[in-house]
Amino acid sequence: MTVDTNIAEELRTKLLERGATLVGFADMQSAGVEDLPYAACVLIPLPVAAVNDISEAPTLEYWDTYNSVNSLLDTIVNAGAAFLHGKGYSALPVTRENAVWNAGTMATDYPYKTVATRAGLGWIGKSCLLVTPQYGSAVRIATLFTDAPLECDTPVEKSRCGNCDICRVNCPADAIHGATWVPAMERELLVDTTKCRETMKKRMKQINGFEATICGKCFAVCPYTKKYLRKNGY
Repeated sequence: MTVDTNIAEELRTKLLERGATLVGFADMQSAGVEDLPYAACVLIPLPVAAVNDISEAPTLEYWDTYNSVNSLLDTIVNAGAAFLHGKGYSALPVTRENAVWNAGTMATDYPYKTVATRAGLGWIGKSCLLVTPQYGSAVRIATLFTDAPLECDTPVEKSRCGNCDICRVNCPADAIHGATWVPAMERELLVDTTKCRETMKKRMKQINGFEATICGKCFAVCPYTKKYLRKNGY
């Protein structure tokens, strides 16, 4: 299929207008996605104040921020899908409402972070989180799959974490193995998701009075995140 530069740029503009900070486009055919082989990845950085406050423990402010940013991401990808539908293309925005999660593994059939790396936005850190040069892992992302022949960005296929293991050392669950990511790597080689999930729920209960699967410690201490904070006065 011949790529359409115009539709890609129109979609990028639409997503940025609705509140995205970064937008990347990915060719997902080699990842086994056939019906809707192209994807847009939408990224919003978390506010520096909320990130700075979770260097020791998750806060209620971070919980509220986490949910509000996720809600905005849903709005953005829904708007992108509506735009593509208006152009005659099929589109599937992956939102909190329609994402299919495996409760046991915390995995989804739609690979958010895989799309992000293939869209050129960053790499997967030793924490198993997306790491971006601009914001570290202090980001939230959403995806939109389509059959529109988007002109795609250059995939990121190499980690830039090097010998750094700050996330592993600081993980409250001792769940990070310290391995270096390569494309198509099994998540379990990077992190023990069961230990991570159970510790997150336990810490949130102890600190804030309710269970939730958020923590943020690993990305708050990431040097790339710290660089983002320093750039903004923290």
